[in-house]
Amino acid sequence: MRTNYMMTVDDVMEELDVKRSKAYSILKQLNDELAKEGYVAVRGKIPRPYWETKFYGCSEGLRCQLTKTKHREPGM
Repeated sequence: MRTNYMMTVDDVMEELDVKRSKAYSILKQLNDELAKEGYVAVRGKIPRPYWETKFYGCSEGLRCQLTKTKHREPGM
């Protein structure tokens, strides 16, 4: 997976294992949400932090470093 700030249709296809038409549909939906919130939306691309927030509930990069979410028992 690439680590550019903006995700492209190819990134979405790879991340979700979906076909190009579905990836474009998802990008359009997310861009419509951004535009509705008053942001400038770039057709066919989505900011990676916004993507991570919508799909993983966070925006710290690299899938929000999901390994950080593992809870440890006290004393371990």
